[in-house]
Amino acid sequence: MKAITPALKRLLKKPLGTLYKGGAAGKARLKAALSGRFVVAVGDATVQSLFKLGVHPHVRVFDLKTRREALSAKDQAWFSTLHGQRLTAVNPAGHVTPSLEKAVHAALASPVPANVFVIGEEDLAVLPALLHAPLGATICYGQPKVGLVVVDVTPENKAKAHQLLGKFKTVRV
Repeated sequence: MKAITPALKRLLKKPLGTLYKGGAAGKARLKAALSGRFVVAVGDATVQSLFKLGVHPHVRVFDLKTRREALSAKDQAWFSTLHGQRLTAVNPAGHVTPSLEKAVHAALASPVPANVFVIGEEDLAVLPALLHAPLGATICYGQPKVGLVVVDVTPENKAKAHQLLGKFKTVRV
């Protein structure tokens, strides 16, 4: 299992891709940027925001929490209506576990849309998603209180994800 370090935590606060802020103009630009793309959404608010825009991500990674607070019963029920393959991963906050990596990898390989429910926290799923997603795909995740970050899956961004994951501290359970 890999654990984030304080230095990496500071580094990852900077968006890995293009930041799209709220408002009608930002939402229109975001929808246009994602049109026709293979999209991976990480985070409950991100998944819901994209669906509200009419963008249906192929992979949806969520933990039924936003900012570590449980979603309302209504929002939890909404997630249960998402069609597609259902996968579960266990991933404590601040970690990337083999369980998370395996579930994200399986979701990316699924021929139908896939939902990855994370018991724990899904925030760092961006890195294995970026590492394993096909070239040309797009990863979306939330930048708290600011907007959505869109990262294109390129060889350079895959290398960056590999480099970042390599800086995590390995911990034994």
